Amino acid sequence: MPLSESRSAPAGSIEQALEDCRRELASARALNQRFQAERSELAAVLEGSRDAIWSWDPDGTIVRWNKAAEHLFATAPRR
Repeated sequence: MPLSESRSAPAGSIEQALEDCRRELASARALNQRFQAERSELAAVLEGSRDAIWSWDPDGTIVRWNKAAEHLFATAPRR
């Protein structure tokens, strides 16, 4: 019987392990999609803000800023 037709594989079987892996993979993909959507939304909010927003790394180096910060500092970040 093909795995796709199997409704409940015996515990500890290869089929059960594959079924568990498929569920975990589907869950990970769904989480990744949500993460990407939230990241895109946050990026749009930051870029659309009229407030100057920037972030820096633990060493104090500015690593990102939005267009408003670019306007405020009259320069673009070096890449």
